Amino acid sequence: MKVPFVDIAAQTHEVSEEIEEALRRVLKSGQYILGPEVSAFESELAAYLGLGQDREVVGVSSGTDALLMCMMHAGIGPGDEVILPDFGYFAAAECVVRLGATCVFADVGPDFQISVQSVARLISPATRMVVAIDLFGDLPDWKGLRALAERHGLLLVEDAAQAIGSSLEGRMAGGFGDMATFSFFPTKNLGAAGDGGAIVCGTEVAREIRSMRSHGTGTHKYEHVRVGGNFRLDALQAAILRAKLPHLDGWNARRREVAEFYDECLDGLGIGLPKPKAESNWHQYTITLAKRDEVRAALSQRGIETQVYYPLQSSEQPLLKGSRTGDLGVSSRLHREVLSLPLVNEGSVLVGRTMEELKMADVF
Repeated sequence: MKVPFVDIAAQTHEVSEEIEEALRRVLKSGQYILGPEVSAFESELAAYLGLGQDREVVGVSSGTDALLMCMMHAGIGPGDEVILPDFGYFAAAECVVRLGATCVFADVGPDFQISVQSVARLISPATRMVVAIDLFGDLPDWKGLRALAERHGLLLVEDAAQAIGSSLEGRMAGGFGDMATFSFFPTKNLGAAGDGGAIVCGTEVAREIRSMRSHGTGTHKYEHVRVGGNFRLDALQAAILRAKLPHLDGWNARRREVAEFYDECLDGLGIGLPKPKAESNWHQYTITLAKRDEVRAALSQRGIETQVYYPLQSSEQPLLKGSRTGDLGVSSRLHREVLSLPLVNEGSVLVGRTMEELKMADVF
């Protein structure tokens, strides 16, 4: 038996009738850019996230573009510093560089989340923004980050790309930053059939973000009042996401079942197991172990796919060398030790048994 790391086709097959109906509806309408499908998805996602009357969802072209638009709206540019976690995906750092600003990399804790203490040590007069990632479906110390942001007058952006459906103390991911971003890349818990993203922000900001996503358009067609771009969410993608959204909680529950099984069968094997403080959507089940590469190779030989998120520190990316950093001791260790296991129900038992066999064979 082969165990894939993800099985997008199988998930899509579960809702194939709803998706086909949604696609027919869009194709028949002739409205392929923005329009009622995008507006409906924005409203439905806002309801799912439990947003108040003063917060809105704006559908955009990707999670990366969502981050870029947040920075553009804040006027981030040359001379500004943006603090980011060193352990995480490259997208936010790329946006900072694209705007001519400076990346400042903070360490993370053993829970993979950005360290408030590390952020505090890195704040300078040039700091304008902190981008914190809800990594793997867990959440950082948002109370601590909020206190820092308010003390120093910083904008706090929540990259919730991996955490849709996660919650902490009754608040859903996407509700902690001044602005928050989501990605609907196909492998996300709520994935489109291509790229897609969203921004959560206040009502006044949402008006400006909607202008930015369509080339900075003003009140009248062909009137451009601000720098923007082609950041629009396609109607076809919005329709697919609308078809999938009602199933998200059920899919997340199944991921939690696999995570709970892993917790039980891997306990006592000498592996570092994830311990999220949030009610996690389990975007990834990520373990840590010193002989990560040997274990990954052994699992691959047995037909079990795994992934390493992330093999290279952001501060060591060729494009970003020379960025300002703090002490990155935890991040440096995690990049060498992390391994994400497949959250496919049918293969979880085989993964658990194989890990036990590898331990008995002294592979790790």
